[in-house]
Amino acid sequence: MTEFRIVTEEELRPVLQVLGGLDWPVPFGQFPDIFERLGWEKQRRKGGVTNLPVSLRLVSVGELRGEIAEIRFRISDTLPGTSPENKTVVAEQFPAAVAVVANCLGGEPAGELWASSGARWDFEDGRQLNLIQGEDTIALQYWSKRMADIERHERSHGVDPAHNLDDRE
Repeated sequence: MTEFRIVTEEELRPVLQVLGGLDWPVPFGQFPDIFERLGWEKQRRKGGVTNLPVSLRLVSVGELRGEIAEIRFRISDTLPGTSPENKTVVAEQFPAAVAVVANCLGGEPAGELWASSGARWDFEDGRQLNLIQGEDTIALQYWSKRMADIERHERSHGVDPAHNLDDRE
């Protein structure tokens, strides 16, 4: 089997503690300070690199109405290219990633993701944490309440994210 590293609870817990401890909603301009607290490096206008011990440490920050809408980063190695073999490795290791996140958060996922393969944790204040099973990596997507509310609204109205632009020319 190809070596495929997933972060440990000890490596992920401080990240989730910082993100969970922020006073949400967080103004977008504060993300460089958050990166500094995490020991991450800002390298571009909306992202940079984490200090997590994975092969591709990219992190991106989404903005919505002047607030941080999402923070997305990998918690596993990224395998070279997409192939059936790589998809199998990621799928086999995904339950271990779920266990790491669940142990850090102190609870099992609330459900599956709507538009991607993965698991979802809902926070009392409406924020959401998504664990995404990609084709060659496993990523975390930390959503603000506003961002999570958008998906909840679309889901309640039957918007299919795979086909939401099909009726437009």
